[in-house]
Amino acid sequence: MKTLLVAIASLCMLTIGCDGVTEPKPKAETKQILPLSVGNWWQYSNLISSNSQAYMEWKVSGTAKFSNKEYYVVTKSSYNSAIGNQFDTSYYRYESEDLVSYSPETGNETIEFDAPFKKIESYESIIPLTGRFLIQDSMDVESNGLVFENCMEFINNVANTTEPGHDIMKYGVGFVSMSGFKWYYSLKAYHVN
Repeated sequence: MKTLLVAIASLCMLTIGCDGVTEPKPKAETKQILPLSVGNWWQYSNLISSNSQAYMEWKVSGTAKFSNKEYYVVTKSSYNSAIGNQFDTSYYRYESEDLVSYSPETGNETIEFDAPFKKIESYESIIPLTGRFLIQDSMDVESNGLVFENCMEFINNVANTTEPGHDIMKYGVGFVSMSGFKWYYSLKAYHVN
């Protein structure tokens, strides 16, 4: 019996390791293009501003119900002493893998990201259309010293504009960068639950 206990104890030590510490299991990669959980936040450098201290912060600050559907409240704050601070609130939820936003002013929902994403063959094929379209599905991006692998690049055609926006996204992280004719924001810090 004593030999059996020594054998079991030895097997346990080999399984756990000499110092008794086990390696944590890696967190499963989320299928959310923009991870929505209260407490998540992202800070972005404003790379076009003449103010080097200017930045934007997105924070999932709570939840709200509209038309019996629950949305995450995303507070967007822009800090720039040259033009003052600006604040905005957006409401998001997931319908399957699609990211949906809600406008309390109109009472309408908009699909922000329509998953699964299909890469377009040419930009010309989407010129008359509005929405986000995948143009690159696996790219590595450096942003303020942070490196993100397997990112996706989207063109964001907005109605009544001649210059589309470009969004670089990573599953489980969110927006790595956002750019357009007069803006360019690059992720500098984030926390995702």
